[in-house]
Amino acid sequence: MHTRVHSLVVVAMVAAVVAAPTAGIAPATAAATTHASADATDLPSVDDHDDSTGFESAPTGFLFVLDEHDEDDGDDDSGAGNESVAGNESSGNESVAGNESSGNETRAPRPNVGSAAVTVLRTPSVVGEPLVVAATTTNNGTEAGRKVVQFEIGDDVVDSREFVLEPGESRTETFVYTFETPGNHSFEVDAGRNRFVAVEPKQPALDVLSVGASPASLSGGSDVTVTALIKNDGQANGTVSVPLELFGEVVTVRDVTLSAGETTEVTFTRTVYEPGSYEAVVGDRSAAFEVTADSQPRTTAEDPVVESASETPGFGPVVAVVGGVVAVALLLWRRD
Repeated sequence: MHTRVHSLVVVAMVAAVVAAPTAGIAPATAAATTHASADATDLPSVDDHDDSTGFESAPTGFLFVLDEHDEDDGDDDSGAGNESVAGNESSGNESVAGNESSGNETRAPRPNVGSAAVTVLRTPSVVGEPLVVAATTTNNGTEAGRKVVQFEIGDDVVDSREFVLEPGESRTETFVYTFETPGNHSFEVDAGRNRFVAVEPKQPALDVLSVGASPASLSGGSDVTVTALIKNDGQANGTVSVPLELFGEVVTVRDVTLSAGETTEVTFTRTVYEPGSYEAVVGDRSAAFEVTADSQPRTTAEDPVVESASETPGFGPVVAVVGGVVAVALLLWRRD
């Protein structure tokens, strides 16, 4: 509409200029001055001027009126623009309303309690040791929310915790379970990742508390007594083997039956001939002792054994008896 009005204004101006010489109208500037000083009745009527073009000529003053009308049309255009603005406002209001609606949905108080974070605090190695698991849950929402955390062994729920978390609150629940049978077991917390643990059967375990050697100094060919204090640190009753190591090798082994946690003494006695410094070792403990030279030459199975019943060298007891019998017989024979 704005473009059409301006086109009409331009056509009117051209018509006025063309009609001005024939109508005796002064140029626009003079007409404007005349229009400013003359009475409104002195202005020619629009009907008094006809143009060969068929357009009505108008005085300069009318041109001003057209300009004012154009401004009015501009206002109308502005009104149309306002309609557009109103449309934008409507659209904008709808958008704002939509944003407010969306914003209200985002800002609406609601809980946000996710899955628990799981930490394995202790893993059992043998039957009878506990599995300890911690599960931490946080409410990241803007309203209090309820949470249920389940602890499963295999396909069975063995423990369950239910609680309420305030906005921003965290809570840690600890679960404990003791396996009574060996094997590979699975467990799960809060429907999370399935985990596995290998549990061994109970076994006795040897623990050497101390070792002593007595006497600490002895002569060659004498006995040394080694005493070890043994404890069964395992979780099961059983028989443990206790080895004695001398001269850098295991010289004997004693089997001892102990209950779980029981303590006992194991004694070894050995004869040591060669002089020197020695160390008796039992498990990871040891005791030192010293062997000095023999006070008398030692006799072994390889040494010759000499026994004499007479002063005649080279004769043994049987030969001496036989000789005596022969001597008596010869004496009786001579008397006869």
